Amino acid sequence: MIIIKNIFIILAIGIITYCNLLCVDVSIENAFSMLGNNKYSESVNIFSNLIDKNDTISYFYYGRGVAYLYLNDIENAINDFDKAISFSSDFLDAYYGLIIANIKLENYENVMNILNDAIKIDSSYYELYFVRAVLNYRSQNYKSAINDFNHILEQRNSLNALYGRGISQYKLNNFINAENDINAFLQNNKTDNVLMEECYRLLNFITKD
Repeated sequence: MIIIKNIFIILAIGIITYCNLLCVDVSIENAFSMLGNNKYSESVNIFSNLIDKNDTISYFYYGRGVAYLYLNDIENAINDFDKAISFSSDFLDAYYGLIIANIKLENYENVMNILNDAIKIDSSYYELYFVRAVLNYRSQNYKSAINDFNHILEQRNSLNALYGRGISQYKLNNFINAENDINAFLQNNKTDNVLMEECYRLLNFITKD
């Protein structure tokens, strides 16, 4: 799950920051090591011990929430991400974890509300726009999806956003824009995968007489 990879990277940064502040380097390193080695139950136990020692550190709840997410213990993951946010209201990675947990539960209305709240905190967190764009596409809100994909593409090169915008344009029968995006995707994508096959299929439909 790509999202978790991003969460995990930020978690590492947060853990290292707090190591020096709290002088509990060994426990924190162990928690991080357990996560990195897919030992999620052990990680939960270590983060729980850290929380017993200091229950006001948002990163501890966040780390345990990530471990719970891997364990598919969604209710506890949501509780921990909520707790992390209660201590750090602008903790975007905790919002991101909360979004993934709610997606797993298919609580899409909750997901949209959390996304909108998180985007108000930091409009440069492009992953939030990508998730919202996908949900908008899923709900057939193609214009809103295009707006979110546009926002991403204004900030960085993203083949996924380019592909998403192209198929959203296609759904709106904006075939010229769709063709441009799909061609750009094909020119820049070096991996032969199912998206390539779908792009060629759509191009064949768009360009046929």
